[in-house]
Amino acid sequence: MPGMTQVIDWMRVPPVPWPAPLLAAVALVFLVVGWRWPHPGTIAHEMGHAVLAWVTGRQVCGITVHSDTSGVTTSRGRPRGPGMLLVVLAGYPAPLLVAAGLTWLWRAGWGGAGVALIGVLLAAAFLLIRSWFGGAVLTAGLAWPCSRPWPSPRPAGSATPPRPP
Repeated sequence: MPGMTQVIDWMRVPPVPWPAPLLAAVALVFLVVGWRWPHPGTIAHEMGHAVLAWVTGRQVCGITVHSDTSGVTTSRGRPRGPGMLLVVLAGYPAPLLVAAGLTWLWRAGWGGAGVALIGVLLAAAFLLIRSWFGGAVLTAGLAWPCSRPWPSPRPAGSATPPRPP
């Protein structure tokens, strides 16, 4: 079993000196895919409500995502006050904060950690989702990255990944 340093080394990706063309291409793909299939943004939006509801002490009951890209996050708790206001406002910046956080992690060389964090958030979404359509969107969203080949871990102390045979 690999040690913790090997796992951390695997999650760390060497930073790209100037990723502007790559980021522009990724942004273009997200614009095209998001225009045609905006449901992952809806899930990120609803998870923003759910995470802040949990942080402010509310009990999250579930998330429903509909095929028309609308969604509802239900929670129980005090109906007034700053906690409720924060939960209501949390959904709108959530997709932006997720994208900015992933970009920052990738740029800092921790792309693998970002993917792991998204995996944890999607697992939490699976526990909270209450609609068959939302479950289908989550399953489709996980099917693509899970079908990709995972890189082999780098030897400890190696600055670059091993070359393929």
